[in-house]
Amino acid sequence: ARVQNVSTRRQLCCGQLEVDSGSGWVDGVEVPETPVVLQVPRGELGRIEHEILRRAGNATTSGKPVRTFADASCCPIVFCPTKYDIHDNFLRSRETGLCGAPLCIPRKSRSILWRDVTDVNHAVGCCFGSVEVMVGGSSIPELTMRTWAGSTEKIADEINNKAQGRHHAEGRKVEYAFREASCLPRLSLTAVSYAITDNGLMVVDRSWNGSRHNNVPWRDVVGVSLEKGCMFAYITMRSADLQLPETVVRVWRWQGERLYQSMTKKQAKAGGGQLIGRETEVINFVPKNILSACQCFHPSKYALTVDGFRIHRWALWSSRLGCLYSRTETVLWRDVNDVDYRRDTVFGSLDISTRFGDSVAVKLWAGEVEELANEAVRRRRQHTVWHRPTVPTLGGVFGDS
Repeated sequence: ARVQNVSTRRQLCCGQLEVDSGSGWVDGVEVPETPVVLQVPRGELGRIEHEILRRAGNATTSGKPVRTFADASCCPIVFCPTKYDIHDNFLRSRETGLCGAPLCIPRKSRSILWRDVTDVNHAVGCCFGSVEVMVGGSSIPELTMRTWAGSTEKIADEINNKAQGRHHAEGRKVEYAFREASCLPRLSLTAVSYAITDNGLMVVDRSWNGSRHNNVPWRDVVGVSLEKGCMFAYITMRSADLQLPETVVRVWRWQGERLYQSMTKKQAKAGGGQLIGRETEVINFVPKNILSACQCFHPSKYALTVDGFRIHRWALWSSRLGCLYSRTETVLWRDVNDVDYRRDTVFGSLDISTRFGDSVAVKLWAGEVEELANEAVRRRRQHTVWHRPTVPTLGGVFGDS
């Protein structure tokens, strides 16, 4: 379970097998990353490598690669490029070396398990393209594959599907595709566009000589907030993606609510939270004070939704977005750490804290605070949370992501 990748080095008579393992805990003691290097016969190298990858990837059979391709090159006769194999449970890169080279020249290969792939980005130019594969928490690509421009997007989709546990040939489902809103007309070749897909938010940055596609997986999204002004709406998405830790999407005001709801539902679905009940009721409430009976304007509004605890604040004027300013943010139930309440004779307080260290306190009537607190606790418990493990231990107990 601690195996991360396997590298091989083929020589004339023997082969070298290197197994990289992640850190873990054994009997309360942290075990650092310790690579294991084995010297095996050349003929047994492939079989041992396949068996280690099969057991590490929890696959029943090693199987044949579902797709094999090589680095694109203008002159393939002189130089044999690096080849890549997409298997059911791992991605392999293998060097072929010069054409006609003797067997005494070492041949290297490396295999990466799909569970360790965190992000897949690609760029497309006029003739060639590149696919970048990120492993672990590093912002530097572990593999950079040079492909032809026509097949770059298809290869990136297949690798992304396998990294998220899907079939490699499953097509990308685009729910919404839109461009960045602007008052000035912009050329389609230089405009920044976005696409809400089932794998993540695709950010496409186009230029005159090509485009770069950066995918932010929904499983890495930490929070999504919406700010609306008189003309534009800004959707801020914070994620664990080191290349795009914060993405600010500027859209028209009438698009903001629809896109924000779609992103929030994708985030809640990909995070592992599954609502057991069937209730879809949204319970809205506002803060209470002495003048609540005759108050017609409430700057803050809260709601208990199916996905989480929604906070909505608005004002008549904002120095950044102009008039009719509003901000909406949803704390998913899987991110709620604790729900507390207290009450006295007239008023009560509902306190909701998150696992990120933030807390929200709402002042309510004493007669309704207990009912809302019990409803929030019930909806939080109805979500079954599965954390994506980062580094497993030798005993089989996985830590939180």
